[in-house]
Amino acid sequence: METSTNGWELSLSYRDRIGSDFSYSVTGMMFDYLTKITKYNNPTKLLTNPYAGQTQGQIWGFITDGLIQTQDKVNEINSKGIQKAISGQVWKTGDVLYTDLNGDGFVTYGANTADDPGDRTIIGNTTPRYQFGLTLTAKWKGFDFSMFWQGTAKRDLALSGNMFWGFSSAVQGSIFPGHLNYYRDVEADTYKGLGINTDAYFPRPYTDANMNNKNQIVQSRYLQNGAYARLKNMQIGYTLPASVLKKAKMQQLYLYLSGENLVTLTKLPEHFDPETANVGVRGNGKSYFSQQALTLGLNLKF
Repeated sequence: METSTNGWELSLSYRDRIGSDFSYSVTGMMFDYLTKITKYNNPTKLLTNPYAGQTQGQIWGFITDGLIQTQDKVNEINSKGIQKAISGQVWKTGDVLYTDLNGDGFVTYGANTADDPGDRTIIGNTTPRYQFGLTLTAKWKGFDFSMFWQGTAKRDLALSGNMFWGFSSAVQGSIFPGHLNYYRDVEADTYKGLGINTDAYFPRPYTDANMNNKNQIVQSRYLQNGAYARLKNMQIGYTLPASVLKKAKMQQLYLYLSGENLVTLTKLPEHFDPETANVGVRGNGKSYFSQQALTLGLNLKF
């Protein structure tokens, strides 16, 4: 495989002093890149493999038209086989309604190629875009302060597994608070006791993985915003003045409190770490979070 990558990088710094005691600095950097595949032995451009002309990280998926709300729509889908290519299972209210992009009356995968993707289209890209870092520092008399933020301004993620969906199969299920926002009609309300919810975010859940698969394929409705900003480090410290150190017969005494990964700004579900959520095109959330840590330190020099 041969690729071509183009990008740019920008770095800016500003330092200033106010009076004789206070100084500060601001340093920001940002970079961006995209990689295109220029050569790969895939002449038919099968979507299961890279192909020449493809931008790396592309996410091909279906466009979602909400959840099926009426029995009439269910009957039409089942009787005409409109979404049979997605799943041969019986479709019900609360299942995902996919958009027929090419207007042929059916929702299909086509030939599974870039030239004939059926009713799929490029809905996003997993490449982290506009990655940035921001460092702030300040000093006043014996005190010093610094913080470092890093993040990604644009990224798309198609998450998978029970950590995202909640209900994947009889053997893999998670019940986080957000997972309870799933479709429940009158019938479901009679035995779940959770109330009717036909305006839900998640589709009707099943204990059968094959039934869930029809709703959990890559699609626009559940594409996630992977942008984030994280406070990687913040530190405050104090250096004793020379007059005090001389009396104590020390050359230096520096006391500091430092924190790692203290704040994360993200729109991902709370159990997904934006730095590690993605593996390939789809991420299942089964990865270690960046660990928070607080450190109290003392540096002495005699």
